[in-house]
Amino acid sequence: MDDDSPETITAGATLGLAHPPCYPLAALVNRLLSLIPLGGPCFRVNFGSALFAALGAILLALNLRLLLARFFPAKPEA
Repeated sequence: MDDDSPETITAGATLGLAHPPCYPLAALVNRLLSLIPLGGPCFRVNFGSALFAALGAILLALNLRLLLARFFPAKPEA
């Protein structure tokens, strides 16, 4: 494979080490995700990645809303 995906999933599922820098936080999160009783280990880790990406998109939208509300306050109704 050209990328680190299989190596990262294997390191997380077995709590092993991937090549340097070895992404220790990703390995721990992948280990937790690999314990979910749903599909195979690759599906579980990719499903968790999709959930984290959705969470990141939601947090970005909320931050943008708060930031834009500061620059463009709502006009009071008369």
